[in-house]
Amino acid sequence: KVSRLIKRRTVANEACDNGLVTVNGKPARASYEVKEGDQISLRFGVRTITGEVLSVTDQGITISLVQTIVDNYRAELTFRIQGFELPEGRYPAVWPVVTLDGSDEGFFSSCSGSFFDGTTHNAQGKRVYTDGTPVQKDADGSVIPRYADSDGSLEYTEYISFQKTDGRYFGKEIQVTFPDIGLDSTQMAVPYDPVVQGNWTLKWTLTGTGDNISIAPNAEIGDTGVILLDAEIGQKTIRTRYQVPALWDGWDELVTLPQAIYGVRMKDGAQYLCVPGTSGFEDQEKMIYFVESNMFDAILDPSQVESLLFFKDWQRDAEGKPTVEEFYEIPVK
Repeated sequence: KVSRLIKRRTVANEACDNGLVTVNGKPARASYEVKEGDQISLRFGVRTITGEVLSVTDQGITISLVQTIVDNYRAELTFRIQGFELPEGRYPAVWPVVTLDGSDEGFFSSCSGSFFDGTTHNAQGKRVYTDGTPVQKDADGSVIPRYADSDGSLEYTEYISFQKTDGRYFGKEIQVTFPDIGLDSTQMAVPYDPVVQGNWTLKWTLTGTGDNISIAPNAEIGDTGVILLDAEIGQKTIRTRYQVPALWDGWDELVTLPQAIYGVRMKDGAQYLCVPGTSGFEDQEKMIYFVESNMFDAILDPSQVESLLFFKDWQRDAEGKPTVEEFYEIPVK
């Protein structure tokens, strides 16, 4: 669980109990403490994800690479920061520089990041803290984050959307440099307040999987008039293309197609949601629209996806309050 290859403690324990996790080639117990240089492997069906823990210490603060999830479209690089004391009521902030084979040009269409806020979803779909307790909210109704783990460490993930989606970046050297660690800015004109300056540079060979599944159902999504032309399903990214009958409200203000994919249903019945990323008209004259969606809190085994989900409506209780989401489904064949 400490490595964050799996964010839910109960699922991490179960994976270890079932022999799905190895450290340095040997089966690992859930209680094993990850050390610098450990090779962690997690088996998902016929696929294995491996992360080498790389660490750099400067100014008494250690930054470690603990997870990489990479497919043809996207990379998620997760780091653990230890030794930085986060003041109560403040948010952590960093601004890393990412390069590939020594250059920061030409390989990504977008690059952003965020700190893990200490929340996840339980089996009932409710948002909880990682220890299973219900989330707390402030006076405005916003969830109060828990950025610092029980040991005081922070988790930061950098999200990279690749410019080219043919797997050409696999095998290249990626380098991530953190020049400082800071806090959310107290000034409008400043993005963040640097607190500790140093040089935390981590580099490794970028690896991932291009084992995506492609389908071309050419099927209408319910009775919406929108046709799902095709879809490519990866570990973290699903790219879908649609034939739309007409423009929708907000399309010219970059509002995503309302009927775009909402999530997936797995063969074991599990359900995972996704969020839209890059989207737009591939051919506006022919009304062909695409969306690259990112999986939320899940790593997919594409071979185990049973169907794609598209939001239909809410079931409502006697008072008219929404209770359960309903979906249109298109099978993955």
